[in-house]
Amino acid sequence: TVLESMDTIDLLLSSLSTTTMNIIFLPGGKMLANQILKKSVVIPGSFNPLHDGHVALAEAVAKKFNLKPSDIVFELSALNADKGLIEREEIEKRVKAINERGFGAMLTHRPFFYAKNEYLRNGYFVVGTDTYKRIIDTKYYNNSQDIMVSKLAEFLRCENHLVVAPRVNSQTNQLETLKDFPIPEILSNIHGLDDFRMDISSTELR
Repeated sequence: TVLESMDTIDLLLSSLSTTTMNIIFLPGGKMLANQILKKSVVIPGSFNPLHDGHVALAEAVAKKFNLKPSDIVFELSALNADKGLIEREEIEKRVKAINERGFGAMLTHRPFFYAKNEYLRNGYFVVGTDTYKRIIDTKYYNNSQDIMVSKLAEFLRCENHLVVAPRVNSQTNQLETLKDFPIPEILSNIHGLDDFRMDISSTELR
């Protein structure tokens, strides 16, 4: 679906949790809805703000898997699993910052990571170790290991890969890589990006 007016955007924003899977804002001003991406690099995050580390990470993954910069999309969930809803004005600000860097910005209502598989096939989700820890934390699956495994099976069903980049632990100030954490057997399509390093934090920039 191609969108043309901000009135339509308002309507779709209100329906993100029900009938609308996603809205993609492209750098040239074009807007799309309910898109299933294929062989794309998706960087989920809050991007508050977007910084050079996000962009360098996306480009490193695209290069590693022989994809083009145009295959990169930054995904912003209007609902954060830990922080709640993001204000409309803040969404516009973050989408604009992504577009100004030349990338597509995808707005969704998918705060839980396993649900993001709905809009990607045979692609690459890119996260830092801080996010990976939450992906394998049973806290987000009703404290059930079985539920977690069944939800993570979506990665295999949709043929999606999970790429994990190192991050410095803000509490211990130690660098953490994928090797420092357990990998559930169901996550067979997982890759560590251990040679990537750019220690920039959105929190510190704010």
